[in-house]
Amino acid sequence: MKVKEMLLSIAEYVIYFTIFYFVRLPVHEWCHLSVLRMFGGDGYIRATLWGAETVFTRMPSHPTAVAFAGGLGLGTIFLFLIWTDWIDGDWEEVAALLPNCLSELSYGAFEGLFIPGIGLFGGKLVMSQFIKYGFIVGAAGWTIGLIIGWDIWLGNVKWLGGDRNDGNG
Repeated sequence: MKVKEMLLSIAEYVIYFTIFYFVRLPVHEWCHLSVLRMFGGDGYIRATLWGAETVFTRMPSHPTAVAFAGGLGLGTIFLFLIWTDWIDGDWEEVAALLPNCLSELSYGAFEGLFIPGIGLFGGKLVMSQFIKYGFIVGAAGWTIGLIIGWDIWLGNVKWLGGDRNDGNG
């Protein structure tokens, strides 16, 4: 029975992780676009070599708020989902959310501070530096989230002798 529980737990984790990973980019950009329009701007989302970007066709009254909105907005949504999953004891979903959440929060803060042109300190980096350092910041948040998420997941599931309910019982 433990092998079946283990395989189901791993499958659930992989499915959740894959969904959250692929949902990140469009929702991140949608958060930017929503706040852009909320502050009187307009634009559209365009695919790029490094993912996607929100293109401004009309500047908003608060462009720095738009810069912070993508990662911090999605990170906040992920935090809410982590909280609800924590209450339910759904450790696979918590573990799948954490790397995506911490990556979005760390990259979102970096983006709001340093994206050229509209970030709080937007003149400090050129776009090539911003992309390189932003990737490093996001990857660091992702790695920390992965480690913490696996520790929480593997420390709480029954098939490894965890202390807490795995959400299925």
